[in-house]
Amino acid sequence: MSRKKRFSILSASIALGLGLIAILPQVATASFNGVHRSTVNGKERVVIPGQTPEASIEITTLNTRSRSLTLNNCGWGKFTESTTAPVASLVAGGSTLSIAPGVAPTCVKETTSTGAVFYSTNNTGPTGTVVKAANVIWVRGGTTIGAYAIDVNTNKISKAKSNKCGVASFTITATRPLTNFTHSGTNYTLASLPSTTNGGLICRNSSTGGAIAFAPLSGF
Repeated sequence: MSRKKRFSILSASIALGLGLIAILPQVATASFNGVHRSTVNGKERVVIPGQTPEASIEITTLNTRSRSLTLNNCGWGKFTESTTAPVASLVAGGSTLSIAPGVAPTCVKETTSTGAVFYSTNNTGPTGTVVKAANVIWVRGGTTIGAYAIDVNTNKISKAKSNKCGVASFTITATRPLTNFTHSGTNYTLASLPSTTNGGLICRNSSTGGAIAFAPLSGF
């Protein structure tokens, strides 16, 4: 059997100037029409078709990291927010802390007239107060030196370039399990995605100057 007969055409050529892929209705290959999970040779991927060809495609995952902040003499601890993993929320003792933009808290050593040393701050908010100053997040965990345990939930952005057929894929790994993720404002759960075992869509150049996506008939 020829190579062409081993595959069925899922998408027509990209519309000239529009960069669109026309998805043909096929019951056997319906799993390929939307976001799906592909497994082949032990490699798992999340596949997103129907995107702008050769464009940067993003997905967002929520990651949780437990950390212990070191507090200064005024009870303030801090950490720097990553530009690729912005903070979604902070949790301490089971409660979500409110993050407010503001000025970085100060902690100034002072001395009384009798020689006693004390420390003053420009922000005397209660324990659990959070201030975001530029890309630094300050958390008040008390009134003096110590440690403060928090869970940091971050929105990690992953990017992949779509191929000529407008199909993007993201490899599933131990460090990026993609258990839950968001794409274009829609939330997805990996376990509920349609699953294929034939490697996913195949993209080939078209004689008309566009590109065609093929869906293998096996693997369902």
